[in-house]
Amino acid sequence: MRKRAGDRLAGRRSWLVELGIAVPESFADTAAASTLYLAQEGRFIGTIQLADALRAETRATAESLRRLGIDDFVMLTGDRREVAAEIAREAGLTRYRAECLPEEKLAEVVALKAAGRSVLVIGDGVNDAPALAAGDLGVAMGALGSDVAIRTADVALMGHDLRALPRFLALSDRTLQIINQNLL
Repeated sequence: MRKRAGDRLAGRRSWLVELGIAVPESFADTAAASTLYLAQEGRFIGTIQLADALRAETRATAESLRRLGIDDFVMLTGDRREVAAEIAREAGLTRYRAECLPEEKLAEVVALKAAGRSVLVIGDGVNDAPALAAGDLGVAMGALGSDVAIRTADVALMGHDLRALPRFLALSDRTLQIINQNLL
C-alpha cells in the first residue's frame, strides 16, 4: 500500500504493523472491548476502545427462533475472541467465530450451505454484505444497517427491534401455507 502525506488509517493492530507502523506495546487490547488502532502519516497516534452491549431483546429473540425450529446459531463477528465469547454466552448462542473479515464470514456461510444447511444470515454492516448475499435468506436490520447491507439482503427489517425477525419468519410461513392451500 502506498501512503501519502496526511493518510489516516484505522484498523487492527496487526494491519498497522503489516504496513510498517510501529505500535507501542503499552497499547494492548483489553478483554472487555475491541480496539481500533489509529495512524496518521505513517505514525501511530492512538486507539479507540469499542464495547458492545447485548441488546435487551436478543435472548428472547433467540428463544423465539428456537420455537420456530431454528436450532443452530453461529455468530460471525469482527470483534475479538473475548468480547465475542461474552456476547455469545449472554445471548445463548450455539457457536461463534471472532475476528472475522468479510471474506471469512462469506466462507462460513458457503461451508454451511455445502454441508446441506439452510442458512439465514442477519447483518447490518458493510462487512456483512457478502455473507448476506450468499445466504439462503439474507436479512438486514434496516434501521441500524448500512445502505450496502440493506441493498444486498433479500429482506430489510426497517425497525431496530430484533423481535421482528421471528414475527417475520412466522408470517412468511403462514403466507406460504395459504398459497399452498389455495393452489391445492
